Amino acid sequence: PRLPNGLEQRDNRLFETIVIHDEEITISLYDNAEVDGDVITVLFNDEVVVSKQTLSDKPITVKLKAIPGRDNTLVMYAENQGRIPPNTAIMRVQSGEQYYKILLSADDKRNASVIFRFRK
Repeated sequence: PRLPNGLEQRDNRLFETIVIHDEEITISLYDNAEVDGDVITVLFNDEVVVSKQTLSDKPITVKLKAIPGRDNTLVMYAENQGRIPPNTAIMRVQSGEQYYKILLSADDKRNASVIFRFRK
């Protein structure tokens, strides 16, 4: 999949920096609160891993592999803002025995980002 149009014109708002000790990361994304037609594209280390998917009460689940010794960046790009702006998602993260839940919010001016700092 191609990078979203206008990606570079948006600021990235950092929601969380998570130190992980396992290279395997599983993320599940759900619409937050009311399911209102939010559509997202997700990038991990500048590669599209989810392209134009609609958030709902059913998870969009992706398995990722972190690169050792560096920050691994996940970006949620709002393709739209649904019926109720902004575009919001709950992201559940599992890496090894670690579990996290993060509320993300993006709109037509800012992306939501999370940094995974992989340390063995």
